[in-house]
Amino acid sequence: RGEYMINKDMTVLEAIQENPQVEQILLSFGIGCGIFSSNSRITIEDMCIKKGIDIERLINELNYNRFY
Repeated sequence: RGEYMINKDMTVLEAIQENPQVEQILLSFGIGCGIFSSNSRITIEDMCIKKGIDIERLINELNYNRFY
């Protein structure tokens, strides 16, 4: 796994490359696979705003799960 923490300014694709589990975590937050293919440049922050998801909660979950 990479050495960097996932942050809100990363694109969704960058986060998935950093940790393949990101895709499953996003699905658990109700974010479908269409978001990945519809815009490869969408940031995690933009996605959260668009979907009405708490950014801090998602980022915490993404980074917590990268170690387990």
